[in-house]
Amino acid sequence: KLLAISEALAEETGTVQARRDLSVSYGKLGDICTSRGDLAGAEEYYRKALAISEALAEETGTVEARRDLSVSYGNLGGLCKSRGDLAGAEAYYRKSLALRETLAEETGTVEARRDLSVSYNKLGNICKSREDLAGAEAYYRKDLVLAEVLAEETGTVEARRDLSVSYNNLGNICKSRGDLAGAEEYYRKALVLRETLAEETGTPESYDDLAVSYYNCSTVAQGEAKKELLQKALDIYERLVSQCPGVQRYAENRDVIRVELEGPKEIARPKGIARIFSKIRCFFKGGKA
Repeated sequence: KLLAISEALAEETGTVQARRDLSVSYGKLGDICTSRGDLAGAEEYYRKALAISEALAEETGTVEARRDLSVSYGNLGGLCKSRGDLAGAEAYYRKSLALRETLAEETGTVEARRDLSVSYNKLGNICKSREDLAGAEAYYRKDLVLAEVLAEETGTVEARRDLSVSYNNLGNICKSRGDLAGAEEYYRKALVLRETLAEETGTPESYDDLAVSYYNCSTVAQGEAKKELLQKALDIYERLVSQCPGVQRYAENRDVIRVELEGPKEIARPKGIARIFSKIRCFFKGGKA
């Protein structure tokens, strides 16, 4: 009903605000489709949002319109990445980045700088997916510079969580290169932030992040230290599964850790084990939205 109203108002009035409202509605419906795994539906809505955003950015040139356009490009980039189309994702992310670099320079607002940080993070992820570690590191370091400044400047939960993601990403790069000492240093920095955030906020998301950090730290630890970290992560996921039974990812992550701690024999179905191991790397990535 709301969409029908937005479409009618945009058609009847043709005002900038009415068309922007319609674009936002399309974007939100695209997000819903994405969360359901309906990528075709998501693309349809995202492309409708993009058509309006491009027109408004061209017509008005306002900061809001250009930021909206950067979001549309980012959404389609994420859709391409979900389909495994890294070239398409990169193309859209670069269009989004170009707008956000300009907006951050023009306005200097926290929102604009965070948007730019997110763009660097997403392009770093594309490079990482291609095993271009040098390219990924370059983007992640640009992201880190902004994330550190914003965390210091604002101190918000979002800014500190973003910083923990930046540390985690650089830890992943170090680990991929075999630099376990460097990986541990970054993972520990992320862990410190996430322990504080979990204690402060108590949200399932913050404890999920914390469990991921314990797991990441375990990947560069040995012996009893490794087991202790895995057990901490497992304890968190056991609680999260109990508190949020509808979130499948929590159960999947719990099973990953059970396998590492107890061995495959503890999981009932061998096919489940194979699937779990095949997805270990993607379960524990984490990122900025």
